[in-house]
Amino acid sequence: MGSISGVHPPLWRLVLVVAGGVITHTTFGATYSYGNFAPYIVSYMRYKKVEPDLQYNESVWIFAMVLLGQGTTGFIGGMLERLIGPRLTTLTGSWIMSGGVLLTYFSVSHSFASCLITYGLIFGFGVGLAYPIPMGCAMRWMPHRKGFVAGFVVAGYGGGAFIFNQVITGFINPRNLSPDIDLNGEQIVSLQAFGQTFIQDDQFHSLVGAFASLCNAGGRILWGAIADKTSFRIAQLAITTSLTCLFTTFILTEYAGKPLFFIWVCLIFLTFSGSFSTFPSYTMRCFGERYYAINYGLLFTSQAMTAIIGSLLSETLLPLIGWMGLFFVAAVISACAIVIAYKFKETPS
Repeated sequence: MGSISGVHPPLWRLVLVVAGGVITHTTFGATYSYGNFAPYIVSYMRYKKVEPDLQYNESVWIFAMVLLGQGTTGFIGGMLERLIGPRLTTLTGSWIMSGGVLLTYFSVSHSFASCLITYGLIFGFGVGLAYPIPMGCAMRWMPHRKGFVAGFVVAGYGGGAFIFNQVITGFINPRNLSPDIDLNGEQIVSLQAFGQTFIQDDQFHSLVGAFASLCNAGGRILWGAIADKTSFRIAQLAITTSLTCLFTTFILTEYAGKPLFFIWVCLIFLTFSGSFSTFPSYTMRCFGERYYAINYGLLFTSQAMTAIIGSLLSETLLPLIGWMGLFFVAAVISACAIVIAYKFKETPS
């Protein structure tokens, strides 16, 4: 998984590097299955009297802690790579992530606060530590297709939930029983949570999550290739403009039912996922191979800020402005990103 310069490596070496990155990121993709997992965690803790007063909207804090953990360790992974190499750095992060899942076996029977630490922070620390490393290795081996190969590797992250969502629902809820969720707003503030307010079919939502994961994976490859063919600026303009339109019209899916909800969720995931391949490739173009991991890790700290801010806003704004208001806020933020992308000046490679 090292770097190659001035030499055309054999194809099988390239395939192994990319395949290793995809497999690693597929395991990290368990992060995106949390939206499907959360109702069962809360139901279990309430049923077992571990946290009898726990509300479903509070479970969003576990995901927030995952993002906080990822955001605070990305640049540490870059520094660690320079000390012990990409293999050991990736392995260390993977062990920490798996350790967080293992410890949750005990913490879910203890308290919600302990789950915030095990399935939240520890899990996120591990993912963040190893996240940028496989992409950096793949881009070193294919320097002229950085966006495409970064998107291909990180597609594993987006597609991992396709596997884990089906496993979770099939194992925990094989009879498609409706989760014990208060549909008056006390649930995770997400696209799936909005859908549960008018579509009460757990297996349908699991199916939507699975296809959204495939779109999440495919979008990373697609937008990475588009950025290679055009430019980072053009790709980001297309992404942010599309997201603005999708968020503005997403509330209409409530009146059209399952088909339109399915299509819109998939389109949103196909679009927003593009930034996860365009930013890594452009970071390497700007800072070079040597400083890519550290600088992308610093860029990744934005996850930590959005985790806390997003959770606080979702809890406070939903009761005040409702779903339509939340989607309008998301559309406004995306519109601001259009302006930023338009003003962005390309840095020569």
